[in-house]
Amino acid sequence: MLMSMNAFRYLIVRVQKYYGVSLFFLALLWFSMISCLEIQGQQRSTEVKADFYAEISANRDSIVVGDSCIVSVILYSNLPFESVEQMPRNLQFAKDVRVHLIPTDREQQQVRTSRGVYYALAWQHYRVSRKDLGIIVWPEMQFSAEVGIYQAVEDDFWNFFSFAPTMRLIEKRKVKCKVPKFSLPVVERPKRSTQDILRSGRQVM
Repeated sequence: MLMSMNAFRYLIVRVQKYYGVSLFFLALLWFSMISCLEIQGQQRSTEVKADFYAEISANRDSIVVGDSCIVSVILYSNLPFESVEQMPRNLQFAKDVRVHLIPTDREQQQVRTSRGVYYALAWQHYRVSRKDLGIIVWPEMQFSAEVGIYQAVEDDFWNFFSFAPTMRLIEKRKVKCKVPKFSLPVVERPKRSTQDILRSGRQVM
């Protein structure tokens, strides 16, 4: 089992205190340890498989003619996002469909999914509506992203006595995915019953 970095630091301090080992020797030993850890980190990075997918959903199962609902596209990755590109950039909808882009804060955060703990990025929220009966069919969307593999490393020798390692990007992976097919029924507004009208205080002729 590999010795932890904190335990390794403690061991070096004790060795220097009781055996008078020179600072030069300790520095050489420290940099050798860092080099070994970096090599091991690079070897482990080749074993990491990037998983990237997208989900699309609406806050309603269907919408009434003239009404609107929110459709959201969320991206997921088991590795942190470095950059994301949408293709095509501008979506083309049917002429009778109205789409309004809602300002979206594209900050990734870790969430628990059916596949484990993933990074989630709310890519875009849309407000959609249609003025007649039918189905809103979502255009095909693809995403190309770069995700990063990070390793906990020390900044330099002067952080020798620090117990807060920093994270360094050691590799980027290019990944692609498609948004699943999505459609939303547009239905007629339900007719009100006589009882509903009476409860609203209106007279029935």
